[in-house]
Amino acid sequence: MQARSLTQQHDGGIHAVAMTTTGKLVATAGQDHVIRLWDFSTAQVTRTLKAHHDTVSCLSMASATGRMVSGSHDGSLIVWDLTQSEPLQIYDGRGGQGAITISFDGKKAVSGSLDGDLILLDLEQGCLLRQWEAHRRNINFVAVTPDWHFIISGSSDGTLKVWNSDTFNCVLTLNAHHDGVTAGTLAEDGTILLSGGADGTVRIWSFPSGNLLRTVSLHTAKIRTLQIVRDQQFVVSGGYDRCLKVWSLSDGKPVATFVIDAAVMAAASDRTGKITVVGDALGCAHFLSLENLN
Repeated sequence: MQARSLTQQHDGGIHAVAMTTTGKLVATAGQDHVIRLWDFSTAQVTRTLKAHHDTVSCLSMASATGRMVSGSHDGSLIVWDLTQSEPLQIYDGRGGQGAITISFDGKKAVSGSLDGDLILLDLEQGCLLRQWEAHRRNINFVAVTPDWHFIISGSSDGTLKVWNSDTFNCVLTLNAHHDGVTAGTLAEDGTILLSGGADGTVRIWSFPSGNLLRTVSLHTAKIRTLQIVRDQQFVVSGGYDRCLKVWSLSDGKPVATFVIDAAVMAAASDRTGKITVVGDALGCAHFLSLENLN
């Protein structure tokens, strides 16, 4: 694993990282309320986006439409055209935002709030479709299935919940981590669900059955980010132990470890899984090449 660690670019920790599927464009955001867009090939900031008034806590990009949605502790959700510097739409949500994802076709977005609500946006029509109480505590992870049949949420209340996207009824609840679900990811084919906890464990679930397949204990502190890469061969995980680890999805065995000077707060990978960008608690971005994984 090769790495390029950059000097501090954010004034405060980086709380969110997003990347286009090709990996050419990267976005980082955090405590300084600013979103920075990077060219991965040069590792240089090309543009800054300013519209939030508190920590930018989550980002999601839609390569199909060239749009991005950002969420902040100020409660707002902002839709951006990645070719412009001004917001397309601004939604004033209730409470801060903790997680966000865009549907595979780029037409809808789902966010999870620090109040435990789920919020559904129509990005084509530019409107809020629905907001409902989903968890008792803050939501740290949201995902949608490729066919848009299900919405998945993970919360500090310790549960993973699966919601029917037509009726908005909860169809499955998993008591995933007694100390809270702090991160998660869904495989691109929608068959494997990962959850990370404050105790450093990662649990691998079969989806949509919800059967627990394996518990992986490679970290010693809270998990902040999870990515499934390389045609679902590997997992990239990071957390408060200052480690970014790459491990086999099939058996949980570690493949590579990258140690940085501060807690890993967020990460994103391209579709091939060959490149990953990590944001840390000191505001530094780390550009990693995963070309030589076996």
